Amino acid sequence: MARSIVKAFRKNPKEKMLVVVGNLHVLKVLNWQDNVPNQHKSTYGYIKDMMPKIRIFSISQLIDENPKECDFTAVFGPVDGSVVIDCDRRFDGWKFGPTSIVAIKPTETCDLVDGIIVY
Repeated sequence: MARSIVKAFRKNPKEKMLVVVGNLHVLKVLNWQDNVPNQHKSTYGYIKDMMPKIRIFSISQLIDENPKECDFTAVFGPVDGSVVIDCDRRFDGWKFGPTSIVAIKPTETCDLVDGIIVY
C-alpha cells in the first residue's frame, strides 16, 4: 500500500490523495510490544521513510467502540451526529479503543493519529 501511494506521488509530486483504510492502517506509529516477532512499521511509517517531506494527515473513525476501552466514545459517543476532533496533547492519557486489540505499547493518541471522527 505504501509503495503504491509513494509511486503516485513520485509520478506527480502535486498529487492529492484520499486513502480510505481501516483504523489500524491509519496509525502513524506502531510501538510493538517486545514479544511481537514481526515488528513491521505502520503504512504511515513506510511512506515517511520513502518520502520524508510528504504531508500526511491521519484520521481515525470510532463507531460503536466499547466506552470502557475508549474514552473518546465514552465522552463524545452520546452526542447526536458526529464529533470531529483535532488530536493534541489535551487528550494525553485518554484510552483510544482501536489500540486495545493490538499488541503495541501504550502510545498517546495524538502520536497515533492527527484526527478522530466519533459517530
